[in-house]
Amino acid sequence: MSNGMVKERERNSAKTWIIVISSFFANGIIFGIHNCFGILYPWLRDEFAQNNVDNPSAKASFVGSLAVGMTFLSSPVAGILTDKFGAKSTALLGAILASTGMLLSAYSLNKVEALYVTYGIMFGGGSSLAYNPSLVVLGHHFDKRLGLINGIVTAGSSIFTVTLPFMLQYILDRAGLVATLQILSAVLAFLILSSIFYDIPYLEQKVESRVKIFNKDIWKSKLYIIWIIGVPLALVGYFVPYVHLVAFSEEVALKADGKWLVLCIGLTSGLGRLIFGQIADMPNINRLLIQQFSILLIGSLTMLLTICRSFVCFIILCLCLGLADGCFVALQGVIPFDICGREGASQALGFALGIMAVPISVGPPIAGALRESLGSYKIPFILAGIPPIIGSLFIFLGYGVISRKQGKLMIIFYCVQLYLKIM
Repeated sequence: MSNGMVKERERNSAKTWIIVISSFFANGIIFGIHNCFGILYPWLRDEFAQNNVDNPSAKASFVGSLAVGMTFLSSPVAGILTDKFGAKSTALLGAILASTGMLLSAYSLNKVEALYVTYGIMFGGGSSLAYNPSLVVLGHHFDKRLGLINGIVTAGSSIFTVTLPFMLQYILDRAGLVATLQILSAVLAFLILSSIFYDIPYLEQKVESRVKIFNKDIWKSKLYIIWIIGVPLALVGYFVPYVHLVAFSEEVALKADGKWLVLCIGLTSGLGRLIFGQIADMPNINRLLIQQFSILLIGSLTMLLTICRSFVCFIILCLCLGLADGCFVALQGVIPFDICGREGASQALGFALGIMAVPISVGPPIAGALRESLGSYKIPFILAGIPPIIGSLFIFLGYGVISRKQGKLMIIFYCVQLYLKIM
């Protein structure tokens, strides 16, 4: 029996669950830290102010924005490195870079430009190299349960986002910002250990494909091109509720704490990743179309938030928004495998995440600028709901055009009509 066949039979074995646990922590740690930058922000802003830094608020905010931007912008490089050197080596390099960057940030608080490099570029870029392989490796070990496995892994970011703020605030209050960054560096160093389990069981006849630096085949897929145009378009308004929801709830004079709304989205997002991950593994389920329905809902719910005048209404819509978000995130790492196969998935995912960097970043600032200009969040939230609806409908239409099976076309058009009637 060949070595390739042995490795093929190892997929879905018990020891591959170690990879799931490692990927779970990679997703949780990386995006938990990114999502909780708001806890570090006031401390960093005050540190800049004490050091007589001009415009400390904007510069402190840019540190976190640069890190998130680099995580997505570096994804194409992460995909290429994964194909060239393997998931294990790429993730190991990313973990070392991210951990080192965070540690150096603790000693760069009095130098803004240095912090842009250590926290923004090193931590952000390292996060990308550690994150991309954690999703790609799953598709090489799981077949029938790939949707559920991605749901479990991506739920890590929800769990860490909900729990990490309390831990960070506790450490900050008692040890300060420098010690907090040092501890976060040690937490990121854990990814060095988890990365050693990212083995990809390549078959002998496919080994040659690993030496490809740039996979041109993925760009021959019309469906992939439609997907990476539609999803980034949808993401222009995607992050607006996450950034401005608390302020919007205060604007309509809710008596309860608006932070509970963000918590509701985080909790049901984690639940949605598990539920829709399981649904996506059912026979005859089209994962691409399920994801587009979730994007449709995200856009619609964002717009519906503008008619809420009670805290209960906000809670209900935020719970639904979290479920839709969970569906979208859970399938993001699965669809590249469905469209481009195992050989093209790493770069397909990498380029998709890279293209998403710009629309994800521009939505919230535009909404904030409109709020300052108009004096209300109503128009910004309505406008934020439009791109997800347009992006998802674009993919629906594109999928229908390239599909040669009339039955699929009828199902798509029927579902879109049903959605329009409901709305």
